[in-house]
Amino acid sequence: MLPRQRAVRYPGSFLHSREITTSGHFEILQIAVSCIRINLIKGSQTRSTSPTQSFLAMRVLSFLALLLPFASEAKLLLSYDAAAGDAASVLGRQDLEGWGGTKWPSGQGQNASAFFTTAKDPNGVPAAHVHKDAHFARSEYHMLVGQTAASQTYYIGYHVSFGAGADYESCPIVFQWKNYNSDTVDTDNIPALLVFRQGSTADQYIIDFAAEADPTADQNISQKTLWTKELTHGTAYRFGIVINTSPTAGYVQLYFNGRLSTMISPSTGEHTTKYAGNFWPGETEPKVGLYGGQATNACDSYVYGVAIGTTLADIADVAGIST
Repeated sequence: MLPRQRAVRYPGSFLHSREITTSGHFEILQIAVSCIRINLIKGSQTRSTSPTQSFLAMRVLSFLALLLPFASEAKLLLSYDAAAGDAASVLGRQDLEGWGGTKWPSGQGQNASAFFTTAKDPNGVPAAHVHKDAHFARSEYHMLVGQTAASQTYYIGYHVSFGAGADYESCPIVFQWKNYNSDTVDTDNIPALLVFRQGSTADQYIIDFAAEADPTADQNISQKTLWTKELTHGTAYRFGIVINTSPTAGYVQLYFNGRLSTMISPSTGEHTTKYAGNFWPGETEPKVGLYGGQATNACDSYVYGVAIGTTLADIADVAGIST
């Protein structure tokens, strides 16, 4: 598994004070390969390299060359780790909405009624504390703003627990793959989401993974439930959401606590681990936090980690997946 995207400083001459991220490891391998090649050439010219040294250097060079394609394939797009002290702002752009869905005043930051900030959960574990008061509509972070595209596969890891009030009435939506394309948003507002639904009893908390496979559907709220699970308040869960944005061969997948989930097709009843459809109605981007409900209860959630990448390995740690 590739390391998470965190800047580290490498001592030494040509790497002194250079910040390297996950995507920068490809650059390091390229530099290492180049250095070995240069030393081999110099050694052969000056005859200062023994046959054994040349042989070993060539073996190392061959090994590093094999690693280059793998290093270039993976790309960690976003990483938030509360335990490392990350500010919630690394997630992207904060979105807040006030009483009854009123627009948040321009230039006004979060306050006690709606916030999303790195702190601790009720057990003292580092986490981003997400909160919105009763009747308030939204406390979210909008991620990968302007960075998504068609015909890509996005892997999203989400480690989170839900406090009292996160339910069907007060805070139903805790993850959304949100459409920002004005031409299609009226018929396909949220192509995929994690959403609480009403249980058979007041103390039953059920979460659905739902999706809309057809952007041309004639209803704004037309997502169909693919997977459902009863959750417990205060328990941390790990989600891995995979979204392929091909308009003709797209699909979604869900990992729950590290295991690939079986979903049920709403149209055929078929059991599948890869639900096909078009989940790219245009400019569509991920959001985490609390949204909707606006009922009489305040609600809270606690986000321990988020990762978004281009391979399953990028989110394995956050989503609890063994690769």
